[in-house]
Amino acid sequence: MKNRLPILTCISLSTFLLSLWAPVIKQPAYAQTASQNSTSQNSGSIEASPLQVDDEAIDDFVEALMTHRQIPGLSLAVIYDQKLIKTTGYGMLDRELNVHTRPSSIFPIASMSKPLTATAIMLLVQEGRVDLDAPIGTYLADVPEHWSAITVRHLLNHTAGLSEGVYADDLFVAPDEFVEKAAIAPLNFQPGESWMYSNTGYSLASIIVETVSQQSFDTFMSARIFEPLGMTQTHAIRDSYLFSNRAMGYLETEDGSLEPVSEFFRYSLLHKIMPGLQGAGSVTSTVLDLARWEIALQKEQFLTPAVQTEMQQVGILSSGRVSEYGLGWFFREINGHSSFSHGGNLWGYSTSISRFPDDRLAVIVLTNKDGEDGDRLARKIAERYIPGLVLDLEVPAISDDDPALTEKILVFLNGDETAIELTPERQIALTSTLRGQFYQSRWAALMQENPTQSLELLTKEVHPNGIKRRYRATAKDGVYLLTVVVTPDGLIASMGRSSEE
Repeated sequence: MKNRLPILTCISLSTFLLSLWAPVIKQPAYAQTASQNSTSQNSGSIEASPLQVDDEAIDDFVEALMTHRQIPGLSLAVIYDQKLIKTTGYGMLDRELNVHTRPSSIFPIASMSKPLTATAIMLLVQEGRVDLDAPIGTYLADVPEHWSAITVRHLLNHTAGLSEGVYADDLFVAPDEFVEKAAIAPLNFQPGESWMYSNTGYSLASIIVETVSQQSFDTFMSARIFEPLGMTQTHAIRDSYLFSNRAMGYLETEDGSLEPVSEFFRYSLLHKIMPGLQGAGSVTSTVLDLARWEIALQKEQFLTPAVQTEMQQVGILSSGRVSEYGLGWFFREINGHSSFSHGGNLWGYSTSISRFPDDRLAVIVLTNKDGEDGDRLARKIAERYIPGLVLDLEVPAISDDDPALTEKILVFLNGDETAIELTPERQIALTSTLRGQFYQSRWAALMQENPTQSLELLTKEVHPNGIKRRYRATAKDGVYLLTVVVTPDGLIASMGRSSEE
């Protein structure tokens, strides 16, 4: 069992992988591999699309990607223009029992649960039963004084400042005890002052669903979302996690091999931990079911266009600067293509739903390997359908209009934190929260192991928080893309390294 600090971050580690760093490109092409008994099938109740893509080439690419990343099993769904165009299982669902992955295989989706929780809240908003900008005390009893300024919107866009300490103190906290136990900890920052990913906020959102609907969260999700959409294999919380069609989770060991999660975790801990992650990471599902949800969103038959637009608006902080998270969705632009996504990581599992609304495409991946960046996997597959998403790190550099700034960024990257200042809200997030401290230590270790040698400016564009500068960064082990947003007064608002922005 992992110690408790990583437990705080594993739901969802992909926020760190997406926002702060990704593996450096080391240039080897993915090796072509033999088929791993992938099974392709379309659900009879979901209409097929005429999009012409070489299906075998997609299979070859996914199998090679899995080999490269040592992923035992992967379940994939691709949705285009309101239709399911591909659903396939690759590799092994359970190596020990020799069970192959299928589109119907059930995975814990971890923090992919959050956009479903946000969907539940937005159904109540749509019905006029919840006000996003009302204090959470409107819907929750016995809210402590230091929570009085927190709104429902703060919960959904991770700006409430709530502590994650409840999970460190009690891994098995039940939903009916959650408010009382979470209320003990002081806020990490004032509501709206900063942004930091928060499981606590989404667990509280699920309790708001219960108090407003007068139903358990599981009952509400089943009655209002899962059953109407035909998501028959999806549960907000399961009574048992031991059944034949479930994915076995795998962890990478120190020597690079994979081993299944411990029997103690499977048999004694998982069913106790999941209720405490209600709303934040407790859903189990299949790619077929999740495709039905995505199609319903695309058809606007479930949430109205106005409500979906609201969910896709990034959060505005007290400073006037913005985050890159809406209501249940991370927002990114990739080579001019809009993307809304959410990944998830749970002990032994990595997942993602990545949506590209301008291109009418969505990719859903569920894997049974710990610590992968699910969003990255989904985007790499999406590139096979949308070539414009592919990152070209060999494009010519442009003239650097501020080489002194670039030099400061380079020095900062390599460990001198005094070289350039962060915005107050970013400084607060990284120093005042357990998650931020963990991310910062991981970032520092990564940069120390693989120092950056040079930066070449590739693009420069206006961003709501200032100017976004993209660099080709040459490091000890390869080349990566560095994206830095610098405010008009010369502060770093955000910084991320990635191999595919």
